[in-house]
Amino acid sequence: MPAGVSIDEVWTHLSKLGRKIASTQPDMAGLSKPERRFQALLQALPEDYTVIRDAIDAQDTRDVERGLQKLQEKEAQLRAVETALWAGQHKNGRGQRCTNLATARPAAHRS
Repeated sequence: MPAGVSIDEVWTHLSKLGRKIASTQPDMAGLSKPERRFQALLQALPEDYTVIRDAIDAQDTRDVERGLQKLQEKEAQLRAVETALWAGQHKNGRGQRCTNLATARPAAHRS
C-alpha cells in the first residue's frame, strides 16, 4: 500500500480493479468478491498493520465490513501518533524547540 493512501482509497481501487478484471477475464471472476479483495488489501498493508492483520487472519470467520472497520480504526490511530510526533518536532512559537510536551512550561512560568 503506498504511503499516504487511505484504507478507503485502496479498497475503492481494488473494487474497481476486481470488477474490471472479472469483466474481461471470466475465469477470474472471484476477484470481484469482497472476501478476495479484502485478502489482497491485507497482504498489501505496511508493517505498521502487522498486529491487526494477524488478529484478522486468526479469526475463524471473515467479516469484511468488520475487518475494514478495524483497519480504519488502526489507520486513525497511526495518523494521530504521526500528528503528535510531527507537532513535537516543530518549534513552539517562542523560537525554542519543544521536545518534551509533558514538561514544557510557558515562558512566564520558567525560572
